[in-house]
Amino acid sequence: DINWPGTIKDVVVYLVDHGAPGRFRLNESEILEDEELAAWLDTIQSKISGTLTVIYDACESGTFVSQLANPTYSGKRICISSTSDGEQAYFVENGQLSFSSQFWLRVMNGNTVGSSFASAHDAMAWANQHPVLDDDSDGTGDAPANRPLADATYIGAGNPGSLVGPT
Repeated sequence: DINWPGTIKDVVVYLVDHGAPGRFRLNESEILEDEELAAWLDTIQSKISGTLTVIYDACESGTFVSQLANPTYSGKRICISSTSDGEQAYFVENGQLSFSSQFWLRVMNGNTVGSSFASAHDAMAWANQHPVLDDDSDGTGDAPANRPLADATYIGAGNPGSLVGPT
């Protein structure tokens, strides 16, 4: 059970490591199944008043998108995967050429989640890696013109800056 002090509005869940269809490796001996993560997210979502943003960067992360969708929370949940079904996630040059690096660089420079996703999506074209964003809880990737929640959501203060991306 979640017992957070005070009122929590928005929550960001970021997962990065090894993945497989419907599975995320937490550590050497523990695997998180997509159904279990979906239940955890529903519990979190029921306790907050704002937006739950989930970013998952791993091979096969696209297999989670349909499972994490929950129409009850349409307009309050953003699910992002760094790959589509059946794809590998690339972390090249010590992670500098990765979906995460490109996404978080834009977030840290004050861009919206939608804009940060679009930039990271385009940056991964070299690897034939196709990230997915679902912000209407229909379980599918949304067209760029149909991302109103992601395009209005900021992580952090949303203030443009000149920060350097993750290393």
